Amino acid sequence: FIIGHTLEESLFQLMHLDLRGELKVKRLENVGNIVPELCLVYKQLHTLGLSWGNDNEGNFDPRSSRWIAEGYHSCNMENVLSCLQPNRNLKSLALHGYLGVMFPQWMNNVMLPNLTKIALINCRKCENIPALGQLPFLKVLYMRGMDAVVKIGGEIYGKEARRRPFPSLIELTM
Repeated sequence: FIIGHTLEESLFQLMHLDLRGELKVKRLENVGNIVPELCLVYKQLHTLGLSWGNDNEGNFDPRSSRWIAEGYHSCNMENVLSCLQPNRNLKSLALHGYLGVMFPQWMNNVMLPNLTKIALINCRKCENIPALGQLPFLKVLYMRGMDAVVKIGGEIYGKEARRRPFPSLIELTM
């Protein structure tokens, strides 16, 4: 699903789809404001891909007229991503080109306990990695282009650091 320049029409279409299975939403830079209507918590998705930018890698030109004219900032992206909270049964999540400084609260082990695969690609301004270490079924963790992360510390293990971190992890790519 590609968010077009006629935002209202795109959102109307997305809200009224009976979404199940897999959803990829591209061009999220076209969503300029908080959009609670985009909440995906009631959609029965097992795979969710969210991307900002022109291609699958989430690359974009921040000097483009749309970005300058509408004053896009990382807080806009944070608000949009926060509104896109998926159902807790989600198994695979991919974020491409997200330029928020922080990830939303829903990316923790309590909100998405069934995740088995996470890809964080070109999330260049994020300073911290979410507490992914306590996701009980996480098998694949792929992170690339996380330029603002200078160290990965105990925060990745979460508050329940007493438990063994990454109990199911098979593949880690950084």
